Amino acid sequence: MKPNLNRREFFQRAGLSGAALTAVAAGLPRPAAAQDNQLAPFFHGVASGDPLSDRVILWTRVTPPLGHDGSPIAVQWQLALDAGLQQVVMSGEVFASAERDWTVKIDPVGLASFSYYFYRFSALGANSLIGRTKTAPAKGQPVDHLRLGVVSCANYQQGWFNAYARLSEREDLDAILHTGDYIYEYEDGGYGPGSAIGRGHEPPEEMIVLPQYRQRHGQYKQDPDLRRLHQLFPFVVTWDDHEFTDNSWRDGANNHNEGEGDWAARKTAAQKAYDEWMPLRSGGDPAIIYRSLSWGDLVDVVVMDTRVEGRDQQLTYPGTDTENLGALLITDASNPNRHIVSETQMGFVQDALSQSSAQWKLLMQQVIVSQWNMGGLPILPEQLASLDLPVPIRDGGNALNADAWDGYTADRVRLLDHISDNNIDNVVILTGDVHSSWAFDVCKDSANPLAYNPLNGDGSVAVEFVCPGVTSTSLGDTIDGIVPNGSSVFELAMRTDNRHLKYVDSVRNGYVVLDITPEHAQADWFFVNVDAPNDEQTTGESWRSLAASNKLIAADAPSTEKAPGPELTADSTIVTRGGSTGSLGWLSLLGGVALGGLFHRRRKLSEPD
Repeated sequence: MKPNLNRREFFQRAGLSGAALTAVAAGLPRPAAAQDNQLAPFFHGVASGDPLSDRVILWTRVTPPLGHDGSPIAVQWQLALDAGLQQVVMSGEVFASAERDWTVKIDPVGLASFSYYFYRFSALGANSLIGRTKTAPAKGQPVDHLRLGVVSCANYQQGWFNAYARLSEREDLDAILHTGDYIYEYEDGGYGPGSAIGRGHEPPEEMIVLPQYRQRHGQYKQDPDLRRLHQLFPFVVTWDDHEFTDNSWRDGANNHNEGEGDWAARKTAAQKAYDEWMPLRSGGDPAIIYRSLSWGDLVDVVVMDTRVEGRDQQLTYPGTDTENLGALLITDASNPNRHIVSETQMGFVQDALSQSSAQWKLLMQQVIVSQWNMGGLPILPEQLASLDLPVPIRDGGNALNADAWDGYTADRVRLLDHISDNNIDNVVILTGDVHSSWAFDVCKDSANPLAYNPLNGDGSVAVEFVCPGVTSTSLGDTIDGIVPNGSSVFELAMRTDNRHLKYVDSVRNGYVVLDITPEHAQADWFFVNVDAPNDEQTTGESWRSLAASNKLIAADAPSTEKAPGPELTADSTIVTRGGSTGSLGWLSLLGGVALGGLFHRRRKLSEPD
């Protein structure tokens, strides 16, 4: 059942027409996140996520009014086939309570597969924004086309979420995949200019305890561009380190010290807030977010947690982290007893890949899987012996990338051997974390000329697309801050030293659109300016993998063939408030403030996040 609603009708029902519609289309500057009183008590908008063929998570938060006695608040919800909510197919009532920070999630069962729905919440005599979502096709259902937005690393205090704004203007997306660093933990100005550009973090201190994590999530959800993107598309999410703190692992983090209390308590607080504030189906355990979702016979998405579920501490290499040098046992990246995920999760991922009957298997995770050789690294064990270093670098491990799979090569071997030995075709790895753009052929040994041929891609067992950061300081900008124009030299070195690397852009912020048909999976890179709210966008390169090839070829241009749905109005802010017309409060004119200078934070160049 798909609603039959054309574009003009949708705008009219949403309360947007004439001058208001022109203002939206003009892309006027958006303000920083703020409490828009016209949205009370639903200041944080609405969101949906984890679509299945017969259900999808619906989310909102009710902000209690001043003087509220703390008792649960009744929240009504409606799910309809049309934006005017005239064809209601389900409705109900739930209660928002302080236990879950006044957030609610609905998981309505019995929906039609691969269909659009519209939803709204009501409480305290007011209505929320009207959200739009879309269910997935049933497992095995024929699907000829999917288009997914892929994003990561959105540091609020480092610039404007123009990447989210550009995605929300598209009318051809089925869902948004967020690979992590949805929020950042730093204090105001701790990483980025923050309040100096009107984008200071709330609370102003670093997140450590549950109320702080909750407040930070709430601030991000009030950003008008992120709020609108959530309103228009279902999300599939996973966390990375900054939802906790920098370079997190199972039992600690680079940015956690004894003065900040117990790590287990901090991790639990971060996981609880994430479960409360994100539209994901947690299954009752906020600590476990690895899972799989299907889009018919075309795509299975396997969502991983390479960050805190089973990760051992990152290796410390001489010269890369002098503060913690010697804190680790003498070991190396290829130690089979060191893991980036638990044995249980690795088994889950392997089974999901083996049992998938979909044409394409998307492995959505946090950090670069491919070998990332950097400036002559890795060096061979016999070369290391003469240097008398305490930590050998072996099996493709990179001393300057030890937070990624390069620091856990035994697990990489397990994953790639499973793909290769079981002849699993069409695996596409989706990665964020490193604030830059990459496209790799994924090889079991990229440096071995007998194992991988860069001229024709033979030897590649999968492909990897790495999306840039939404706003976070790019890897290239960090390098340029140390060595003038160093990013150009870095990119040249990367292309020279990595035979399997097809594309790298280390400087620009933006997003990826993943276009998938039975014949190909293509990644298109798009770049934005984050210095002020603006409509600027440039196109990067496009790379595709043909079915059963397991390697990349250049595409001439971004994919354009997917037709939009009849009711997709991604440039509309949909508001219905007790029968009144829509609110355009987010269109307040604010002067853009240019970001200046180089940004600093508490991590080393050798540890990209």
